[in-house]
Amino acid sequence: MIKAPNWCKDANISTRGWVDSKSGELLVSRRFSRAEVEAYKKEKSGVKEAAPKPAPFLNEVPEPAPAPQLNEVMPTAVDFNTMSKVELDEWAELELGLQLDRRQSKAAMIAEIREHL
Repeated sequence: MIKAPNWCKDANISTRGWVDSKSGELLVSRRFSRAEVEAYKKEKSGVKEAAPKPAPFLNEVPEPAPAPQLNEVMPTAVDFNTMSKVELDEWAELELGLQLDRRQSKAAMIAEIREHL
């Protein structure tokens, strides 16, 4: 069990050791791991860990886990005019499986995308 120094009960624990709560000055140099610091703070604040669930009886059937809910996302309107030629090419490849020729003009690329929609 970690204890604060007797001569300074209001010292705070850190990974460096015990630190003065007001000035931040290192009072007692001692290395603590993060796990030790967190355990001490939990114990000091009075937070108790949840008790583990008891093991089920042999003939007891465990409850099935709730199925995750899928939220459908409505497709948003895509404004091709605000996209660059590179973005148009990438969007067409991902959404339509279409390979565009970037040597074409942007208008020609948009027209080709609209033909395949």
